[in-house]
Amino acid sequence: MADYDHIEIQREDAVRHYKFQPNRNAPRPPSRDRNIHGSKLKNELEQTVLDIETKRLNLGIQSENLLVLEILSDAMSPDVLENMLRKFNLYLVEETPVIDTNNSKLVIQFDNRASLNAFNYERELWEKDEQEEAILTYAQRRNLFNCIENIRTVTRTDRIGNRLKKCFDNVIPFPEGFFIVNIDVWFNGDRSTIIEVESQIKRVLGTQGSFLLGDLYS
Repeated sequence: MADYDHIEIQREDAVRHYKFQPNRNAPRPPSRDRNIHGSKLKNELEQTVLDIETKRLNLGIQSENLLVLEILSDAMSPDVLENMLRKFNLYLVEETPVIDTNNSKLVIQFDNRASLNAFNYERELWEKDEQEEAILTYAQRRNLFNCIENIRTVTRTDRIGNRLKKCFDNVIPFPEGFFIVNIDVWFNGDRSTIIEVESQIKRVLGTQGSFLLGDLYS
């Protein structure tokens, strides 16, 4: 490995704290047409899941329910965010501001397909203006889905970190020749899947000229 150049990578926390602080004077969530916006979110959610499944299937990997939700940051209170994460058993992977807007982009990981389906069911209740209490109350549904602007997949640009972006922007030069990158993979808690996950990683490596040095370990 001494023959290869290295990219200096500093370990960063995978989950950052939500940057917006409680504000009693914060504006109420925007009022939206439930039918129009609810249908829009439905189509975006369905297309997002289809895109994820298709792309991962083509690469030989099992689909992961990882979505990017663009949230209106000036209307999304920490209480609404915390309630969403807790009620649907979601993970806040990353939160970044959307340039030239008041929006914030949240990378949300659904624990499983059942959790995603529950989220979509609440969206449907909100779209139809149903009064029944399910996972969320009527008021909680209103406050949550009024704040969601878009639902889409994680793009290539989303995956580019600050250090790699500086290389693309020529702020720092790319290393010449080969270089080594360490990859951390989310663990779902089921040790019986480790061998299959390792096999999937090995199949993907090599498709773009990369290859594995050493062994995978958990």
